[in-house]
Amino acid sequence: MEKTYENVAEQLISRPLILHSVHKTFLQAEGRYEGHKNRRTTKPALLIALQGEAVFHFGGSEPSSLTPGRAQIGGYNRTLEIEVMPGGFEYCIIHFTPVREEQLADSDLRDTVMLEPGLTTEVRELIEQLCRLSPIPGHVEQLEKQTLFYRLLHAVLQGERARLNARGSSVVEQAVAHIHNQYGSSMTLEELAATFELKPKYFSYLFHKFTGIRPIPYLIQYRMNRAQELLLSGQASIREIASRVGYDDPYYFSRLFKKYMGVAPNSLRPARRRKSPS
Repeated sequence: MEKTYENVAEQLISRPLILHSVHKTFLQAEGRYEGHKNRRTTKPALLIALQGEAVFHFGGSEPSSLTPGRAQIGGYNRTLEIEVMPGGFEYCIIHFTPVREEQLADSDLRDTVMLEPGLTTEVRELIEQLCRLSPIPGHVEQLEKQTLFYRLLHAVLQGERARLNARGSSVVEQAVAHIHNQYGSSMTLEELAATFELKPKYFSYLFHKFTGIRPIPYLIQYRMNRAQELLLSGQASIREIASRVGYDDPYYFSRLFKKYMGVAPNSLRPARRRKSPS
């Protein structure tokens, strides 16, 4: 299963971490760096792209493109080649390990997780402070570096959360509009999720997060509200109304309507006016 920022946070807080080194590096344009092609990495790292673009080829994984504002964490005991695009590539890399290094053997820090926190003012300032303090020895200085490192991890994960929330909100707004426009058509959870290129489970999670209701119950409730309007207008039969709101079977529609609206459809149809006695 693809890891999220919550999974990353969970694995990072499950064990104390120690910071080993901080480097800001610039790679020349259109080069291929193969320092770890045959020599595996010895520590996991947090890598944040600052300028330009490069493609990272970790052995056994799909290539990942890093551009400013993107970050990658993990990568322990992996082969690696870096392909630099025109213009060169600048990045900050921070190596760390669990305090108990034997925990690396069973660690999930081998996986590489892509994050997109953006280069916020906070992220930039924390990187600059870490780079400035990196060569300075001393236990007090190490404590300060550790503190800054955890603050940077927090800022990166918060940035990723904010990005996903913003995207999720936009997707749900579009999904709601899609339901309102296409409620009369056949619509499954899988079809809705595919419309927005998301997996059904994640799409359902996002929809519920921003609306308080799952997608299919929302769709049904909207259909029943529209059906109620049509029933009260008295301009169409129950069979016609069922078809208009997406149901070929009027009996199934009637059962759903009673379940969601609390009354049978027939009870809402206007009674025929009778002539008053003269």
